[in-house]
Amino acid sequence: MRPRRRFATLLAALAVATPASLAAVPGSAWAGARSLMPAPAVTSADYPDDDAWHDGVGRYGDFTIDDPSDQAARYEVRLNDQKPLDLPTHDGAPVTVTIAPYRNGPNYLTVESFGPKGENGPPTQYDFLVNQGSAPKAHWKLDESAGARTLAAETRTGEDPLSTRVVGRVTTGVEGQFGTAARFAGGHAVTKPLVDTSKSFTLSAWAKPSGDGDATVVAEAGRHADAFALRSVGGHWAFVKSDSDSRGAATVQAVAEQPLYQDTWAHLVGSYDATQKRLRLYVNGLPAADVPSGGPAWDARSLRIGAGAPGRAQPFHGDVDEVRVHDRMVVPDEAARMAKVPSEVRGRWKFNTDGADDTTFGHPMTLHGGAAIDPEWGFYMSSPAGLLLNGDGAYADTAAPVMRTGESFTVAAWANVERWTGKPMTLLSLPGRNGNRLSVRYLPSEDPSWGKWQLVMTEADAPGAQTTVLENFNTQLWWDRVVVVYDAVTRTMRLYVNGNLDQDRSEKAGVGGFDATGGLQVGRSAFSDPEYWTGAVDDVWAFRGALTRTEVGYLSGGAEIDTPTAPWNGD
Repeated sequence: MRPRRRFATLLAALAVATPASLAAVPGSAWAGARSLMPAPAVTSADYPDDDAWHDGVGRYGDFTIDDPSDQAARYEVRLNDQKPLDLPTHDGAPVTVTIAPYRNGPNYLTVESFGPKGENGPPTQYDFLVNQGSAPKAHWKLDESAGARTLAAETRTGEDPLSTRVVGRVTTGVEGQFGTAARFAGGHAVTKPLVDTSKSFTLSAWAKPSGDGDATVVAEAGRHADAFALRSVGGHWAFVKSDSDSRGAATVQAVAEQPLYQDTWAHLVGSYDATQKRLRLYVNGLPAADVPSGGPAWDARSLRIGAGAPGRAQPFHGDVDEVRVHDRMVVPDEAARMAKVPSEVRGRWKFNTDGADDTTFGHPMTLHGGAAIDPEWGFYMSSPAGLLLNGDGAYADTAAPVMRTGESFTVAAWANVERWTGKPMTLLSLPGRNGNRLSVRYLPSEDPSWGKWQLVMTEADAPGAQTTVLENFNTQLWWDRVVVVYDAVTRTMRLYVNGNLDQDRSEKAGVGGFDATGGLQVGRSAFSDPEYWTGAVDDVWAFRGALTRTEVGYLSGGAEIDTPTAPWNGD
């Protein structure tokens, strides 16, 4: 009850009111004034309000809330713009809450006190400064050349270098998401555990499985069981915790709802929150599962890439890249950034003077059948020239594939439809051996004065393979910017016209793919009826990676922008 402090508080309140003002307050109003709650006090030794930088993102700190008037029945606490948290109390007793900041820079707690009848007073805003999240304890880029039998890890500044021993069938130097990767075929890599797995920590990796069945990508392992593991379970990605280091130990599993895809890269993050006792799984940068972790965690004996504990190895078959171990939680924004793959321009054809490739990859377009560079047909008058096609055998193409189309990619072109004759015509195609990986067509629509754009994607390079069709009606009846985006990570295809998706008709998930074997065709299909393009085409781009909607919008502006030499960052 703390009567002395309560009496002192009341005296202080009375001291600020003059006798005249007290006399003017009616009895009922004075009763309400007595129940007005003061602003609560907030203190923290972990994240003090002192204009200095403290700890970092993903690390918990204690905050103590107190009511100077000893009246509060509960406190309402909100971190930045998150949902508020209710903390019950009795007679305004102090309550300590443990909070982990989810962003660096200025953070603030907004705290209010509420009395037993719901009365409340002014809020307190408590400001504190948070460092960036600490770097991983270890980061295996897996960029070793072919034949390497040790895998080097980057460690934090001031910590000893780390080398990981390869055991069994592991091939280094294969193509990865970033640089090269390691291919596991029953082998694994092993090193010391690096973090105390009874406390909060995080595992992450890129994984591309080549087979089915349950398998372990990376694990903090004991002698007989995995303390924690990022792995596949029943065709889904999962973050799994074992109750003890014993054969047949019970497990807790945070399992993603969406299925995993063979031969497709996925980014996995498994984060253990020892304070709230939660297992959190992120797949491709998105929260996939968040479940109670059950009983206490135990400390692992080793870290293994490509397999689990010796007693239950369940080796991974496929490629692994960019393995990280953090000695803290990773928050959602960080998981999203870790899964981001920067796009890269693999070909750009301005058609200002010829069919030259404006990148260093060297994929020039050869002009066929009367195709010509015409100074009267540059898009939007901002381009000095464009590619003019006659609809009767004229087209342009590269001699070889420009980018891998089984992985994420983007292609874009400006197309002029003023000369359209009302018949189907093909703007772009990417041929395989038995059919087009994709074709972009302009077709008659229900309104004979308008056409519509159509994207057809084929999922396998085989006769009769399944195709998926999208349509988009956002044509301008003169120059249209047409952009095709395929995101292999989510298996989503999109057809943008002039920066827009046509609702429900120009986006589809669950679409597989294969690598085109032929060059990029501009103005015809390499299979069946070529449907030659009639009119002008200009400023064609090819990207490795899936452009975001914002980047597509930047690419769809009415100006001829410079070809970047670094990873694409359109905004």
